[in-house]
Amino acid sequence: MCGIVAVVPKSPANSPLQFAHLDGMLEALHHRGPDGTGVYADRLVALAMTRLAIVGGENGRQPVWNEQRSVALVCNGEIYNHSRLRSRLEALGHVFQTDSDVETIVHLYEELGYECVTELDGIFAFALWDACRRALFVARDPLGVKPLYVADTGSRFLFASEIRALLTQPDVRPALDPQGFVDYHTFRFVPGPHTM
Repeated sequence: MCGIVAVVPKSPANSPLQFAHLDGMLEALHHRGPDGTGVYADRLVALAMTRLAIVGGENGRQPVWNEQRSVALVCNGEIYNHSRLRSRLEALGHVFQTDSDVETIVHLYEELGYECVTELDGIFAFALWDACRRALFVARDPLGVKPLYVADTGSRFLFASEIRALLTQPDVRPALDPQGFVDYHTFRFVPGPHTM
């Protein structure tokens, strides 16, 4: 299991302030991935992750990039059909830089855009930054095996593998959702997109 974080300021003008607490988010996720961290930040986005190295060894550090360094990815997950996808993508001319199974997502995105998730057999939560489109694409597997939480603070969007990472942020103010509380005690889970 790994931990991922993405931060997108709503106004790029004050992005250094938006990324000031990124270390706290990573520290909150350290237990999910003690084998290393990776960070990419510019004035439009920050991607970060804590890694538990299962596939790809030292060569599988994240963020993972495409050949032009215009698409970056942080991912918590396993892509079971990565070998088949890799062969197909290499035949189309893509050059892989790592042995990581999640690098297939970067190149598949280049071929299929947002529809790339329909080709993935696995469990995953990821944040993919497309610098050319200036767009962040965030997705998780259909069953939500790999968690992904979202917060809109008013000045930025935050994404993380655990709520505890979001709660490290001074502009995230936790409060009990009464309906979430009722739902949990009725169904033993809280239907999305809410939490308790």
